[in-house]
Amino acid sequence: MNADGMTEADLLKTLFGTLPPCGADVIVGVGDDCAVLRADGDDVQVLTTDALIEGVDFVVGPGFTFENLGHKALAVNLSDIAAMGAIPRHALVTLCIPEHYGRKEMAELYQGFSRLASRHGVGVIGGDLSSSRNDFMVSVTLLGTASRSEILLRSGAKPGDAAMLFGRIGDSGAGLDITRGAHCPSEAILLERHFRPEPLVDQGRWLANRTGNHVHAMIDISDGLASDARHICEASGVGVRIDHASLPVSDELAEFARYTGRELDGYLLGAGEDYALFAAVDASAATEIAGRFRSAFPRTPVATVGSFRRGNHVEIRWENGAVSELAGGFDHFARQ
Repeated sequence: MNADGMTEADLLKTLFGTLPPCGADVIVGVGDDCAVLRADGDDVQVLTTDALIEGVDFVVGPGFTFENLGHKALAVNLSDIAAMGAIPRHALVTLCIPEHYGRKEMAELYQGFSRLASRHGVGVIGGDLSSSRNDFMVSVTLLGTASRSEILLRSGAKPGDAAMLFGRIGDSGAGLDITRGAHCPSEAILLERHFRPEPLVDQGRWLANRTGNHVHAMIDISDGLASDARHICEASGVGVRIDHASLPVSDELAEFARYTGRELDGYLLGAGEDYALFAAVDASAATEIAGRFRSAFPRTPVATVGSFRRGNHVEIRWENGAVSELAGGFDHFARQ
């Protein structure tokens, strides 16, 4: 939190409490991965935006390239679109450029951005350029489309739903620590997962439109499992209990922990920027969906990691049977 005790959630409540009501075309405003607007018929538009700021979200140091930054700037927004089960369409890009960066760096930035945009059919339709007195910033606003009947929100989780995780967690956090001096044999893979995360756009779309409405809610893991599980519970008015023994650990993350002597839990529960998808799934269909998902996306891990419950407790059950609060995750205003 900052000097007056403000958290990110506090600030959002303060800011948006001062604004007039949204228009009738707004289906979902503040509080989800994307805003949702009415379009024609059953169609909706989804909108999201995210900024990456030098010294806050990235450091120009070991392993950094502007090409990777361009990739990541789009990837973080694509992940929000993926969490809604939507299709990305168009982007606006804003750059704030200090005088010590020039055409070379910006060309590299757009190479990374363009390659990922081409893979997902995203067109850049505008934006803004500005100078900066100090640090570099890239901000992307992304528009997507979906069917209203298929859109996935954070607010649909129900007591009894299985808590399912699609993708990896913890690897990006390990990659970040490698940029700070940690070492292990698989560091190149972990650095790649930190600098060039792969948004699960196709997987999100599959979960939204090929699972018979058995997926009730979804969020992407950008701030860490502990934080994002809490977000989905708050939006849905439910609790969740995560089974520690069920959390998936990649071979690379396990190796990193062995070589560095660091505890896995800080990465599995608190590290963000892996952009996995965390979903509430009808328990009766969870096993079938997991099997079908593995067939469709054999390179993307899937695991049932707990269950949603009545009440508002966000908990973790350890291997010895003890249950405690699931705490941690990233907050922009927390003291680091």
